[in-house]
Amino acid sequence: TFTEMFCPDWEKDVLLLSHMGESNPNLAKWKPIISDLKFNYNSCGDTVGMYSCMRPGSVILANLAPMQDRFRLILTQGEILDEGLEFGAYRYSTQGWYRPCNPLAEFLEAYSDAGGTHHSALVYGADIRELAAFGKMMGFEVHVISQEGGRSIQCT
Repeated sequence: TFTEMFCPDWEKDVLLLSHMGESNPNLAKWKPIISDLKFNYNSCGDTVGMYSCMRPGSVILANLAPMQDRFRLILTQGEILDEGLEFGAYRYSTQGWYRPCNPLAEFLEAYSDAGGTHHSALVYGADIRELAAFGKMMGFEVHVISQEGGRSIQCT
């Protein structure tokens, strides 16, 4: 599913992932809310969005970052937590709390050093080696942020 990085919770060592409406309903904790709302970004009219909480579980955060003359695929394992959902589906967004494989500060430093961007894909049930192989087949430079102290490792 598509997601964006938002606020860190430094105390709990997690990141809030969220998006306005585009999401995979199969990855929702419960049945999504579908809502019609005003679209403020252009004059095309109202939009319909689907809002929910992300299903907890093991995930890979995949980010395709544009470099000067190529793309870099940044991959890291983590989990969506089964917490912070006590108020039900969030209004006007799909959200979940993400715990990266490293302490949050280390992860964010490695992610920034690798050129990570705001928009990412969240992949449930995938093998990081398969995603890295896909990235190589596509001609992307592949970086995996590992559990080894948060450092970014370039895959060859």
